[in-house]
This record gives sequence, C-alpha cells and structure tokens, in this order.
Amino acid sequence: MAKKKIDIFEKIEEMYNEEKPKKFILHLVSSYFPLGKAEKIIENPGKTIRCSLCYIKLVSINEMLEGVNSEAFKKNFMDHLSTLFKEGEHKAEHPMKKFIGKRKIGIRGQNTDSSLCPECYKELFSWLTKKLISGDKQLEQVNKKMVKRKPDKPKDKTKKPKSKFKPQLKTATFGDIKELQELKEKFNKKE
Repeated sequence: MAKKKIDIFEKIEEMYNEEKPKKFILHLVSSYFPLGKAEKIIENPGKTIRCSLCYIKLVSINEMLEGVNSEAFKKNFMDHLSTLFKEGEHKAEHPMKKFIGKRKIGIRGQNTDSSLCPECYKELFSWLTKKLISGDKQLEQVNKKMVKRKPDKPKDKTKKPKSKFKPQLKTATFGDIKELQELKEKFNKKE
C-alpha cells in the first residue's frame, strides 16, 4: 500500500490543514527533528510495525539479522548463488528481496510510539523544510523550541564538589636549594 512520493507530501499537507491530524503532524515533527533524533528500529516490539503515514509494514534490524541467520535463508541464498553460474536456471528474485518483501526498515523518533518508513521520513523532512521557508508561524515556534532544547543526555551524577582552595604556583630560586646556591657561586667565580 505504498504511495507515490507526491501523495505522501500531499497527505502530510492535508493532515496539517485539519485540526485533529495537525496535532499528530506537530507531534511527528517534534519527535523526529532536528535531524539525529530519529534512528532505525533495532528491536521489534513484538507486534507488526507499520508506518504511521503510508501504513506499509516495517521491519526491525534484529528481525532482518535473525532472518538472514536462519537455515532456510542460508539454503535459499546458496541455491540462488549456484544458479547464477548456470545458464537458463537463473532465479530472478534474490532471497533477501523474497525475505523482506515490500517491508522497509522502520525509523522511530524520540518520545513516540509512531514509526515511519524512510520515504515518509524524507517526505516529512521536505514538507517541514518547505513550510519553514514559507514562514509557517506555528512550525517556526516548534522549530525554535527544538533548537533551544538540549539533546537528551544522561546527567552526570558524579560531579566533583568545587574546591574553594586555589593552588598557588611556586617558583624555585637558587636560594631554595643548597647545591644550586653552591653552583651559582662557582659559576660567578669563573666569570
């Protein structure tokens, strides 16, 4: 049920122009941007993952790795490789394509349960860029909040207490050490 590139862009625009779906679009924007807040879905949450905009099935990284490491996939892959070198027996579909099907790697933002496919993520970014350039006031406010907000980093709970004591640097003089004083006198005598 994947949609064309232009359809996703238009769908986002239509949703933004309606009151209830607009809140969802603003939620997506604040969860997935600025760039770097979103990442590929590593572990499958135990249920079918779908893109929140185009509803295509998504796959997690671990799900792909488990599938590739399965005996059935390895057998299909070796069979596929053996047919590559034989004339007339070449299988058109690669085992990886057969395993994944129409699914895409899922992307998840921070502080959200929603997931996006890479195409919808790119379209959301394009749409957001266009709206910011055109001067959309509400998105500019959301963008300012995102820029001001520091990225979520774990707090360092092992802060060292600030010391009121400031070490003073000492400088050595010839008068401090007896041997140096004697060397100075010998040097002065030779001159």
